[in-house]
Amino acid sequence: MKHPNVTIQPGNKNDVDDIHRLLAALAKETGFQDKMISTPTNLIKFGFSSTPLFETLLAKHNNNSIGLCLYFFTFSSWLGSPGIYIQDLFVEEKYRKFGIGEQLLIKTAQLNEAEEITHIRLTVDENNKKAQDFYRKIGFQYQSKERTLHIKKEKLIKLTGKIS
Repeated sequence: MKHPNVTIQPGNKNDVDDIHRLLAALAKETGFQDKMISTPTNLIKFGFSSTPLFETLLAKHNNNSIGLCLYFFTFSSWLGSPGIYIQDLFVEEKYRKFGIGEQLLIKTAQLNEAEEITHIRLTVDENNKKAQDFYRKIGFQYQSKERTLHIKKEKLIKLTGKIS
Protein backbone atom coordinates (compact mmCIF):
# COMPACT_ATOMS: atom_id res chain seq x y z
CA MET A 1 0.00 0.00 0.00
CA LYS A 2 1.31 3.45 -0.84
CA HIS A 3 1.21 6.15 1.82
CA PRO A 4 -2.48 6.85 2.48
CA ASN A 5 -3.89 10.38 2.57
CA VAL A 6 -5.09 10.62 6.17
CA THR A 7 -6.90 13.40 8.00
CA ILE A 8 -6.95 13.74 11.78
CA GLN A 9 -10.07 15.27 13.27
CA PRO A 10 -11.96 15.36 16.57
CA GLY A 11 -14.51 12.62 17.00
CA ASN A 12 -18.14 13.57 17.44
CA LYS A 13 -21.39 11.89 18.42
CA ASN A 14 -21.88 10.66 14.85
CA ASP A 15 -18.55 8.80 15.06
CA VAL A 16 -19.48 6.72 18.10
CA ASP A 17 -19.94 3.47 16.18
CA ASP A 18 -16.50 3.91 14.59
CA ILE A 19 -14.93 4.77 17.95
CA HIS A 20 -16.48 1.68 19.51
CA ARG A 21 -15.40 -0.51 16.57
CA LEU A 22 -11.79 0.69 16.87
CA LEU A 23 -11.77 0.17 20.64
CA ALA A 24 -13.12 -3.35 20.14
CA ALA A 25 -10.39 -4.02 17.57
CA LEU A 26 -7.77 -2.84 20.08
CA ALA A 27 -9.26 -5.08 22.78
CA LYS A 28 -9.24 -8.07 20.41
CA GLU A 29 -5.69 -7.43 19.21
CA THR A 30 -4.36 -7.23 22.76
CA GLY A 31 -6.30 -10.32 23.87
CA PHE A 32 -8.67 -8.42 26.16
CA GLN A 33 -11.91 -8.64 24.15
CA ASP A 34 -13.57 -10.48 27.05
CA LYS A 35 -12.87 -7.49 29.33
CA MET A 36 -14.47 -4.90 27.04
CA ILE A 37 -18.03 -4.26 28.14
CA SER A 38 -18.25 -0.67 26.88
CA THR A 39 -21.05 0.13 24.43
CA PRO A 40 -21.69 3.00 22.03
CA THR A 41 -24.30 4.22 24.54
CA ASN A 42 -21.58 4.49 27.23
CA LEU A 43 -19.40 6.45 24.85
CA ILE A 44 -22.20 8.90 24.03
CA LYS A 45 -23.13 9.34 27.70
CA PHE A 46 -19.60 9.97 28.96
CA GLY A 47 -17.88 11.47 25.94
CA PHE A 48 -20.45 13.55 24.14
CA SER A 49 -22.50 15.15 26.90
CA SER A 50 -22.34 18.74 28.16
CA THR A 51 -19.45 17.71 30.46
CA PRO A 52 -17.47 15.09 28.51
CA LEU A 53 -15.08 12.87 30.46
CA PHE A 54 -12.90 12.13 27.44
CA GLU A 55 -11.96 13.46 24.02
CA THR A 56 -11.23 11.59 20.83
CA LEU A 57 -9.32 12.18 17.65
CA LEU A 58 -9.92 9.99 14.63
CA ALA A 59 -7.59 9.23 11.76
CA LYS A 60 -9.64 8.94 8.58
CA HIS A 61 -8.73 7.59 5.17
CA ASN A 62 -11.28 7.94 2.36
CA ASN A 63 -13.81 8.98 5.01
CA ASN A 64 -13.29 5.71 6.95
CA SER A 65 -12.04 5.82 10.54
CA ILE A 66 -8.82 3.81 10.65
CA GLY A 67 -7.29 5.01 13.93
CA LEU A 68 -8.09 6.82 17.14
CA CYS A 69 -6.67 8.53 20.18
CA LEU A 70 -8.97 8.60 23.22
CA TYR A 71 -7.68 10.82 26.02
CA PHE A 72 -8.59 12.98 29.00
CA PHE A 73 -6.96 15.73 31.02
CA THR A 74 -5.05 15.15 34.24
CA PHE A 75 -3.25 17.34 36.73
CA SER A 76 0.14 16.60 38.27
CA SER A 77 0.27 17.95 41.80
CA TRP A 78 4.04 17.42 41.84
CA LEU A 79 4.64 19.26 38.57
CA GLY A 80 1.92 21.79 39.30
CA SER A 81 0.65 21.53 35.75
CA PRO A 82 -1.97 19.87 33.55
CA GLY A 83 -1.30 16.91 31.33
CA ILE A 84 -3.03 14.45 29.09
CA TYR A 85 -3.61 10.78 29.77
CA ILE A 86 -3.89 8.67 26.62
CA GLN A 87 -6.35 5.91 27.44
CA ASP A 88 -6.32 4.32 23.98
CA LEU A 89 -4.24 4.83 20.85
CA PHE A 90 -4.94 2.48 17.98
CA VAL A 91 -4.36 2.29 14.23
CA GLU A 92 -5.69 -0.55 12.10
CA GLU A 93 -2.88 -2.93 11.23
CA LYS A 94 -2.76 -2.32 7.48
CA TYR A 95 -2.29 1.42 8.14
CA ARG A 96 0.63 1.06 10.51
CA LYS A 97 4.15 2.04 9.47
CA PHE A 98 2.83 5.30 7.97
CA GLY A 99 3.29 7.40 11.11
CA ILE A 100 -0.44 7.69 11.80
CA GLY A 101 -0.10 6.86 15.51
CA GLU A 102 2.53 9.55 15.87
CA GLN A 103 0.32 12.00 13.94
CA LEU A 104 -2.53 11.28 16.36
CA LEU A 105 -0.25 12.02 19.34
CA ILE A 106 1.11 15.21 17.76
CA LYS A 107 -2.37 16.48 16.91
CA THR A 108 -3.57 15.68 20.44
CA ALA A 109 -0.80 17.85 21.89
CA GLN A 110 -1.28 20.62 19.32
CA LEU A 111 -5.04 20.85 19.83
CA ASN A 112 -4.52 21.22 23.57
CA GLU A 113 -1.67 23.73 23.68
CA ALA A 114 -4.04 26.35 25.14
CA GLU A 115 -4.52 24.04 28.15
CA GLU A 116 -0.80 24.52 28.97
CA ILE A 117 -0.16 20.78 29.14
CA THR A 118 3.37 19.84 30.13
CA HIS A 119 3.25 16.06 29.82
CA ILE A 120 1.46 13.07 28.35
CA ARG A 121 1.05 9.81 30.22
CA LEU A 122 -0.15 6.39 29.15
CA THR A 123 0.19 2.76 30.08
CA VAL A 124 1.06 -0.12 27.80
CA ASP A 125 0.29 -3.78 28.37
CA GLU A 126 3.46 -5.56 29.47
CA ASN A 127 3.13 -8.07 26.61
CA ASN A 128 2.62 -5.45 23.89
CA LYS A 129 6.26 -5.13 22.81
CA LYS A 130 5.41 -3.43 19.48
CA ALA A 131 3.58 -0.62 21.28
CA GLN A 132 6.36 -0.29 23.85
CA ASP A 133 8.94 0.04 21.07
CA PHE A 134 6.76 2.59 19.24
CA TYR A 135 6.37 4.81 22.30
CA ARG A 136 10.07 4.61 23.24
CA LYS A 137 11.06 5.46 19.66
CA ILE A 138 9.14 8.75 19.80
CA GLY A 139 10.43 9.74 23.23
CA PHE A 140 8.23 8.19 25.94
CA GLN A 141 10.12 6.79 28.91
CA TYR A 142 9.18 3.86 31.09
CA GLN A 143 8.53 4.93 34.70
CA SER A 144 10.06 1.96 36.53
CA LYS A 145 9.30 3.30 40.01
CA GLU A 146 5.55 3.53 39.40
CA ARG A 147 2.92 0.83 39.51
CA THR A 148 -0.61 1.32 38.25
CA LEU A 149 -3.25 0.17 40.72
CA HIS A 150 -6.92 -0.35 39.97
CA ILE A 151 -10.03 -0.94 42.05
CA LYS A 152 -13.26 -2.25 40.52
CA LYS A 153 -16.83 -1.25 41.30
CA GLU A 154 -17.52 -4.25 43.54
CA LYS A 155 -14.59 -3.33 45.79
CA LEU A 156 -15.59 0.35 45.74
CA ILE A 157 -19.06 -0.62 46.96
CA LYS A 158 -17.49 -2.66 49.75
CA LEU A 159 -15.19 0.25 50.64
CA THR A 160 -17.77 3.05 50.51
CA GLY A 161 -20.99 1.24 51.28
CA LYS A 162 -22.44 2.36 47.95
CA ILE A 163 -21.51 3.94 44.65
CA SER A 164 -23.92 5.10 42.03
